[in-house]
Amino acid sequence: MSRLDGPYCSIEELHETQLNDFEAMFRSGVAVAIPAALHYCAEYELGAPAWLVKASAELLCITLQSNSPKKRGRAAGLVTRYCQDMKDFARWDEVCVIREQQKNYRKQVKELRALPKAKGELLDKQKKLISEQEEVLVRLGHTFDDAFECASKSLKKTKASGGWDTIRRSYKEVERNLKNPAQAKRYHVFSTQFLHKLGIKAPLEVRQG
Repeated sequence: MSRLDGPYCSIEELHETQLNDFEAMFRSGVAVAIPAALHYCAEYELGAPAWLVKASAELLCITLQSNSPKKRGRAAGLVTRYCQDMKDFARWDEVCVIREQQKNYRKQVKELRALPKAKGELLDKQKKLISEQEEVLVRLGHTFDDAFECASKSLKKTKASGGWDTIRRSYKEVERNLKNPAQAKRYHVFSTQFLHKLGIKAPLEVRQG
């Protein structure tokens, strides 16, 4: 989730907005925002703001402490934490999409059933269309529990895969965090280039927008 929706008066304003967004993420505890902001500055040849210089120095010191494997592990865990947040976000997003589809298909089926009955070949086509819509609605279900089950099936071959209970847990966690402006920063979707530098070979399955 990014605030870069525009429009902007200048490229400088866009860069300032992005760096402010990274800072807000960092202040809310999303430490992976530090390397993300550094990557952004390097990519666009920008001078690093004071908060980023200080935060980067502290993170680098933690990483370089030779006698503290626990702290090195914590620094490396920033990527793991971000990946988990993105998996949770993908599951939440899938459930939201399915819930919207449940609503739309219920409406479509209701409207189709209310239509005057056609005659001849048109009647057969009408019945077939209603039947197809009803089949989709059966697959989608009507409730949140149905949506969790459906999302589990649709995400089966993705990095966000999980059982019904896992999808439910992720949905509730993201739903709760999105109501908190600070916690919502955890679900910022970084650029593909930056994800590659983190060792993530392909973007996680997250719909953007």
